[in-house]
Amino acid sequence: MRAIVGLALGAAMGGACAQTFPSKPVRIVPFGTAGGPIDAIARIYGKKLQQRWGQPVIVEAKPGDAGNWLDEPPRAV
Repeated sequence: MRAIVGLALGAAMGGACAQTFPSKPVRIVPFGTAGGPIDAIARIYGKKLQQRWGQPVIVEAKPGDAGNWLDEPPRAV
């Protein structure tokens, strides 16, 4: 009985497992100044993630006063 329930659940979940992540480009917005250490680390991670995921990873340095640009809501890419 448990085997039948397990097979039924596995068949039902098969479609969810076939989805790929991410399906669209990924945007990373590091805080701090452009060209600073956090920006450099974000760009290094962005390159590694792009190789691993096969999707574009965009590191976007935004100017702002001490990160106050984070007050605006995120928007879709």
